[in-house]
Amino acid sequence: MAERPAGTVTFLFTDIEQSTRRWDEQPDLMRRQLAEHDAALKQAVASAGGFLFKHTGDGVVAAFASPRAALDAAVTAQQQLTLPVRMGICTGEVESRDNDYFGPALNRAARTMSAAHGGQILIAASTASLVNGIDLIDLGRHRLRDLSQEQHLFQVRIEGLKLDFPAPRTLNALPGNLPAQATSFLGREQNIVELAALVRANRLVTLTGVGGVGKTRLALQVAADVAPDFPDGAWLVELGNVTDPGAIGHAVGAVLGIAQQRGTTIEDSVVGALSRQRLLLLLDNCEHLIEAAAALVQSILARCAQVVVLATSREELMIDGERNWPVASLSVSDDLRSAAARLFVDRALAVAPDFQADNHSEAIAEICRRLDGIPLAIELAAARARSLSPAQIRDRLNERFQLLTGGRRALERHQTLRHAVQWSYDLLSPQERTLLARITVFAGGFSLEACEKVCSGGNIEPDDVLNLLDSLVRKSLVWADHKGAAVRFGLLETIRQFGEEQLPLSGEASAVRLGHAQFFADDSARNFQTWLSPRQAVAYQWLDQEIDNLRTAFRWSKDTGHVDLACTIASNIGDMGRFVVRDEAAFWAEEIVDAARTIRHPRLIVLLTWAASTAWSLARTQDARRYGAEAISLPDNAHFDPFAWAFSDLATIAMYEGDGASAVDLITKGAEREGDRHGRFNLAFVPFFLAACGRDQEARAIADETIMKAEATGVPCSIVIAWWGKANAWAALDPVQALTCYEHAATLARDTGNRLFELMVVPQMAALQASSNDPTTALRSFRQMLGMLQRSPDLMIAVVGIASLVILFERIGSPVAAARLSGALAAFSALDHSHTSVREATVRLRKTLGERTFDEESRRGAAMNLRQSAEYAAREVELNLVEREI
Repeated sequence: MAERPAGTVTFLFTDIEQSTRRWDEQPDLMRRQLAEHDAALKQAVASAGGFLFKHTGDGVVAAFASPRAALDAAVTAQQQLTLPVRMGICTGEVESRDNDYFGPALNRAARTMSAAHGGQILIAASTASLVNGIDLIDLGRHRLRDLSQEQHLFQVRIEGLKLDFPAPRTLNALPGNLPAQATSFLGREQNIVELAALVRANRLVTLTGVGGVGKTRLALQVAADVAPDFPDGAWLVELGNVTDPGAIGHAVGAVLGIAQQRGTTIEDSVVGALSRQRLLLLLDNCEHLIEAAAALVQSILARCAQVVVLATSREELMIDGERNWPVASLSVSDDLRSAAARLFVDRALAVAPDFQADNHSEAIAEICRRLDGIPLAIELAAARARSLSPAQIRDRLNERFQLLTGGRRALERHQTLRHAVQWSYDLLSPQERTLLARITVFAGGFSLEACEKVCSGGNIEPDDVLNLLDSLVRKSLVWADHKGAAVRFGLLETIRQFGEEQLPLSGEASAVRLGHAQFFADDSARNFQTWLSPRQAVAYQWLDQEIDNLRTAFRWSKDTGHVDLACTIASNIGDMGRFVVRDEAAFWAEEIVDAARTIRHPRLIVLLTWAASTAWSLARTQDARRYGAEAISLPDNAHFDPFAWAFSDLATIAMYEGDGASAVDLITKGAEREGDRHGRFNLAFVPFFLAACGRDQEARAIADETIMKAEATGVPCSIVIAWWGKANAWAALDPVQALTCYEHAATLARDTGNRLFELMVVPQMAALQASSNDPTTALRSFRQMLGMLQRSPDLMIAVVGIASLVILFERIGSPVAAARLSGALAAFSALDHSHTSVREATVRLRKTLGERTFDEESRRGAAMNLRQSAEYAAREVELNLVEREI
C-alpha cells in the first residue's frame, strides 16, 4: 500500500454523473458497472502511487504526493471507465489525522470536481502551475459552489478522451446574487448535504438558532449547493438593516427588481411577479420582522408554486409546511480535531501567520468548550491571537464568563454569545466602548464623515474618531469595505445589537439618534443640490448607499415628533427616488405633508409636489390634482422655498385626461415661474407636451432652443426631457432625426442614472424603429423593457410603454395584439384619445380588423391589469421575434 502523503498534497475527487437515475432505471447493470468502476479507479490510483482513503458511494477520494501522479491516475481511469465520471484535482497544504485530511485544498478539490461533467477532468490553478507536459484548456475564472473567490480552472486534454463539454457547473452560469465569501467554510459539511436535501423536498426551510451560531453562512452554502435546481436563480435578501416591518416587501422587491404596482401593495406586487418564476429566496435575519416576514412568506407559498424559501431567524416563522432546522453549535472535543477547534486555528492563522496550534491544543479546546462552539464567539476569541496566547485568552474567558444555569435553553445560548461579545467589549478603552455604542444608530453602514459628526462629543473629539474606528476594525468589531472611492464601515448584526443595548445605559440614546437624524437631514439637503446639478448621478449613488440610514432617520424623526427633520429628509428625496425607481423613498413626502402644512414648513411646496407625483404614479388622480393645485398656489409666499415642478404633474394629468390645451398652458406657465429658472425642468417639457397633443410643428419650432437652455443648466434629467420632446416632435416628419434624438436621450438617461426616463424613452424609440423597417431591433428593445414595465408602479411608465406597443404591433402586422393592448391602454388613461400616433394606429386597426373584432379585442384588453398586459405583450413580442428569426 502506498505511503500516506503529508504536507503539500494533491487530491483527486471522482463522482459518477447521474448515478441516482442509473440506479433507479437499471440497478443490475449499475451494480456491475460500479464494480468495474471501483476496480479501475483502485488500480489507477495504486499504479500512480496514490493513497485511496475514502469511498463516497459513487466515487473515490485519493491523495498523491505529486500533482503529475494525480493527473496520470485520472487519465488512466478515464480511459478505462464506461460510466460518465467527473473528476477534480487540487493541490495544497493540509492536516492529516486518523486516516483523513483537513484543509481548504480538500474542499476545493471537491468543488472543482462538482464543476465537471461526466468524462471530464478539471484541475485547479494550484495544480496546473506545478505540472509540465500536459495539454490544458484554460476555462477561465469561475466561482465555485463553496462561495469562495473566483478560481482558475483548466481542463485536461488527452488524446482518446472526450474534448467538448458544456460550460463548467459553477455559479458563473447561474442567475442570483449569492456573495463570495472571504473566509473558508469549516465544520458543517454534512449539514450542507442534509439541508440541501431538505430544501429540495420542502417549500420553506427555516434555520433557527442564536445570533452568531452561523445561520447565515450555512444558509448561503446550502443555497449555493442547490442553486442549479432553480433556473431563475438563488437570491439573498438581507433583512438585518430593515427596521420597518412595512419595508420588508420593498427590501425583497429591491433585490429582485420588483416595484409596487399601482392599486396594490408592494407585498402583492412581489408575489405577483414571482408567481411564474422558479427560484430560491433566502431571507436572512427575519427575527426582528417576524410577523411581516411570516405574512409575506405565507403569501409566496400560497401563490408561487415554484418558489422555495430558505430563511434564517432566531425563531420559527410558524407557518404551515415549515421545516425548522435548529443550527447547532460547532462540535467540541478535548483536542484539535473538532470543528470548533479547526475554526479557531484557521482564524488565528489569518491574524498571526506563525501561530503554532499544536503547542496550545489544550487551551484551544477549552476556549471552544467555554464558548459553546458558537462560531462568532470563537472567531472573536481567535482574533486576539495577534496579541494574546491561547492560554491568555482562556484565562480571560475564565475570569469573564460564568455561564448561566437554568432558564430556557435558547436563553442560555444567547447569554453565551452575549458573554463572548461582552468580553471583547470589556477589553475596549472607554472611548472605544462609547463609540461602539453610538455607531449602532447607523443602518446599512456609514462613512467616516458621518461617524465624526454623529458620534463625537463628550469624551470623543471629532479628530479621535478615525483612530478609534481603526482600532475597532482591527478588533473585528467593525467591518471596513474598501470597494468604493472611500472606505465604508459597519457592524455585524450581533455586535450591533449588543452595542445598541449599551447605548441607553449611557443616557445619550436620544441625543445620538437626534444627531443621526440631523446629519442625514443635512446630508440630504446637500445631495438635493447635487441632484439639481450636472452631478446628478452622484446623488443617485448616494441615495443607493444611504437608503437604510435615510429610512431610519426619517422614521425616527416622524415617530418622535421631530417634524422638521422628517420634512427635510422627505423633501430632499422625493423624485430623486422616483427617477431611479426607488418608490419607497418617493412615498415619504405624502406621509409627512399634512404635518408640514400644520407647521408651515419651508419645504411645503416641494413636499406637495412629491405627494402629487406619488399620487399620480398610483393613479390617484384626484389626490394628485389636489396636491399639485396647492403647490402652485403657494410660490408667491416668500415663507416657502420656491419650486415649480408641480406644473409638470398637473400638465401630465391634463394630457392623460385628453385636455391637451390645458396641459400646454400649465407647462408653459410653469416654465415662466421663478422656481423653474435653475434647472429649467418645466421648460424642457414644453416641446414634449406640444408634440403629445398633436402640435408637432410648434414643438419643432422651439425644440433646439429648449435643448440649448436645458443644456445650459447642466441638469441631466432636464436635458433628457428636452431631447425626448424633440424626438417626439420629429417622429412623424423625419424618423431618422427622431431616432437620433431618442438614442441620445436614452443614452444620457442611462449614463446619469435616470432610469425612469430611460424606461419611458426606449419604448417610443422602439415603436419608431418598427416604422422605420427595423422591427426586429424594435422587438428586442421591448423584450428588455417589458420586465420593468411589470415592476414599476408608475402610471407614466406603463402608459408610455403600452402606447408604444400599440403602435409597434400595428406597424409590424400584429393587429390583434395591438387592438387588445389599446383596450388596456384606454382602461389606464385617455392617452389613446390625445396621442396622435396612437389615435392614428387605432383608426387603421379598426379598418384592418373591422369594428366588431376591434371592439371585442379592445374589451379583452380593458379587462387586463398592468401585469397581465405586460405578460401578454411579452408573449406577443417573443412570438414575433421567433417568426422573424427563423
